[in-house]
Amino acid sequence: MTPETLRTKLESDAGRWPRRDWALLDVREQGEAHAGHIPTATFLPRRLVEARIFELLPDRSVHAVIYDSGMHPTLGKDSRAAFSRETLESCGYSNVTILEGGYADWLSSGAQVSKGSNVPCKAFGEAVLEEDEVPSIDPEELHESLRSGTPPAICDVRTYEEYRHHHLPGAISTPGFDLAGHLPDLQGKSPFVLINCAGRTRSIIATATARKLGCDAAWGLRNGTMGWQIAGQNVTSENCVSMTPVHNSTINARAEELADKAGVGRVSAGELAGLLDGNIPPYVFDLRTMSEFRNGHIPGSIALPGGQLIQRTDDYAAIPAHPIVLVDNGCSQAALAGYWLRRMGFPDVSRLVPDISGWMASGATIATGRRSGAAFQIADDERVQEVAAAHLDPSTIFQGYSILDIRTSREFQSAHIEGAHWAPRGWLEQAARNMQQMHKPLLVARDERQARLGAAQLIAVGIPSVAFVADGMNGWQACGHPAVQADVTDSPYYPDLVEPPYSKGIDEMRAYIEWEVALK
Repeated sequence: MTPETLRTKLESDAGRWPRRDWALLDVREQGEAHAGHIPTATFLPRRLVEARIFELLPDRSVHAVIYDSGMHPTLGKDSRAAFSRETLESCGYSNVTILEGGYADWLSSGAQVSKGSNVPCKAFGEAVLEEDEVPSIDPEELHESLRSGTPPAICDVRTYEEYRHHHLPGAISTPGFDLAGHLPDLQGKSPFVLINCAGRTRSIIATATARKLGCDAAWGLRNGTMGWQIAGQNVTSENCVSMTPVHNSTINARAEELADKAGVGRVSAGELAGLLDGNIPPYVFDLRTMSEFRNGHIPGSIALPGGQLIQRTDDYAAIPAHPIVLVDNGCSQAALAGYWLRRMGFPDVSRLVPDISGWMASGATIATGRRSGAAFQIADDERVQEVAAAHLDPSTIFQGYSILDIRTSREFQSAHIEGAHWAPRGWLEQAARNMQQMHKPLLVARDERQARLGAAQLIAVGIPSVAFVADGMNGWQACGHPAVQADVTDSPYYPDLVEPPYSKGIDEMRAYIEWEVALK
């Protein structure tokens, strides 16, 4: 498909996000896509295709348009889209189209581009800010309120992991819509309820939600924890306090009313079981806490605790018009998320009624753990050898092996075998071609699956045999073998990840806030 054809397809009524019934996938690394991508594309790095494709594209007959860089400024011709199509076809996806010339030709054609991540969701948040007149206060105002002796209830609606890393002094963790049932109690005990996230989107949506649920004392912190730090205030990682979702009949009734008026459907456990047994199952997003999800969930469902789905919908609903079913624990999360998805424009959204308890009581199958199964299993191959780290001598290892570390830059920089080459799995074939006088490749991967997938890639391009370190760097270091750190920011494979702006200093925080505000 040419860039001109894709642009026409995207600009048609049937191609506009979030109403299109086909997928647009960017198979470059997330860091590359973050720097510039085709608007509304879902980021699916080649290294994650096998792990995520079934959850992203539940309909294997769907038309998927995929693209890579086309021509990398340093590495030359990019073949990641072609390799990704081979993987997709092996997984049963027969309707896959590659964008000719990739992102480079899209850019040179003069077509529109987006920068950043989750752009459509963050733009939606800015629209809600204006349309709903969501109130907020400046960090300076909050600072004065905290000094007054009558501080507000500070509710941090990010994930608990983000909150635990750093938060406002005195804040409590109430991820996303998990806050809903606590609102009446918080409003009764505090002069006002202050809601914050890292920047803007999640606090805008959470504050607007609180107001719609009757909490007139809800205010958002303008620009979140980043705005707080830009204003010269300190954050802390101490005194972590979290509140679990609670059932409140008044709040639930208001949430159900919002959902019904927005057109969020209702699906029983029996109806959902029938849909999941069909040829084209719906997306099932489970909004409960991660511990609840791990302990028991609907097979094939995707864990998105609290309100994270509204900020990252494009990461998960790669076919936007595909049916979506939301699952919660009876504490309003599904109704509220459904309301906002319908506001965003998603055409087919339902919630499981009464909640997950209906599925549990029905006797239907329950899965446990973190994720669904990956796309396919790697068959044993005698050309691939697993080597225990204890059998490797750090002083002589390079006499028999060329070490390729196929993990992310963050993992490699943190600790790697001295002398190893960083070669992220998406670029592995290119890395092998560029290595002079390569001995037998020895792969270091995050886990055995990634190691075997990487080995299969190398064998497919003609390398006769490949080995990998059992348990990767964990196995290596567990034997007492030395590890080193190194900066890879000058590598042609960098950047592969998107680092949060708050990890990169005040200037990056300011730049991020300016970018998000400009989306309105």
